[in-house]
Amino acid sequence: MKTAAVVKCNDYELNNVTSALNSALTLIGGIEQYIKKGDKVLIKANLLMKAKPEKAMTTHPSVIAAIAKAVIKAGGIALIGDSPGGPLGDNRIDAIYEASGMKWAAEESGAELVKEMGGRDTFFAEGVILKKMTLTNMALDADLIISVGKLKTHGMTTMTGSIKNLFGCVPGMLKIEYHYRMPELKSFSNMLLDICEYLKPVLSIVDAVVGMEGEGPSAGVPRQIGALIVSHSPYAADFAAATLINLKPGDVCFFQRAVERGIVKEDFSDIEIIGDDIKELILKDFDIPSAHNTKFFNNIMPKFMHNWIEKMMGQRPYVAANKCRSCGECKSACPPKAIEMVDRLPVIDYDKCIRCFCCQELCPHKAMKIKRPLMFKWIK
Repeated sequence: MKTAAVVKCNDYELNNVTSALNSALTLIGGIEQYIKKGDKVLIKANLLMKAKPEKAMTTHPSVIAAIAKAVIKAGGIALIGDSPGGPLGDNRIDAIYEASGMKWAAEESGAELVKEMGGRDTFFAEGVILKKMTLTNMALDADLIISVGKLKTHGMTTMTGSIKNLFGCVPGMLKIEYHYRMPELKSFSNMLLDICEYLKPVLSIVDAVVGMEGEGPSAGVPRQIGALIVSHSPYAADFAAATLINLKPGDVCFFQRAVERGIVKEDFSDIEIIGDDIKELILKDFDIPSAHNTKFFNNIMPKFMHNWIEKMMGQRPYVAANKCRSCGECKSACPPKAIEMVDRLPVIDYDKCIRCFCCQELCPHKAMKIKRPLMFKWIK
């Protein structure tokens, strides 16, 4: 049985977060069951970009600090790190750690911040998409990984939690290549599961105290949820996270792929949620965007019609010119090189665009929006 503990936590005051974390860990058997003395433990945060904690784009530093203290108390060596999207020099990663509060979390807890952003190839014979993958040294060199995701909506994968968080173990700019190689949601989701199955996080924790709804994972709106999720299984953790925001797991592509691969049962009866009554915490009006992918038409109509349907119904990024600051991050983040800067504004070549929404995800000014045609909304 895959068990997720859900414990109420209404704010990020460190004592309150620590209390909720300890309660959840006790419910699943105590941290000593998972971490032994001398274990080098990577606490893998979700640090999408340089953003302050109150923006709800990144894992809150109080959650990371509380986890790091628990790891150290259990005798482990706590390392805090992530490899956010985009180019990563020392100055940029320092700025991200500073803005997101990770520097404070390390100082508060006694953990070490990982600043080395290199990676290397590794092989996974059981992989469905990735038999060979390139992952960060920080992930490969750790004895154990704790995935600490942020509960947010996501333009491509519908939601992000602990499973999607592990995509951050792919080094910086290489994420762009992976998006380009796997533009369809099904293959991208299987790739996420390959990474998750290879790394096998010892604990999966979801920061659901304040999440993000709407145009996540960066351009949405912070939303109070009031919970912390802790599990020995990333699938159970994300199942509980989906439940909190009233999202059916069958509507999330990586859950569908997990069922196909026999990782979880089709009816999810092998997942148990314990702790506080989750029914009292479910937000039935959480703003979840429609999944963007229209590839489901491939199997029900002639191929020559699909391109026309894709143009008519396909969701696409567009530029809110009044918010654009001409930084060029969208151009740098675009896997198929479909964006050019013209007169200081991004211009998108939709014939090249693969609808991965990396531009929207990594725009620091929320200037990239997603257009959802009326026909698409009507059919959904």
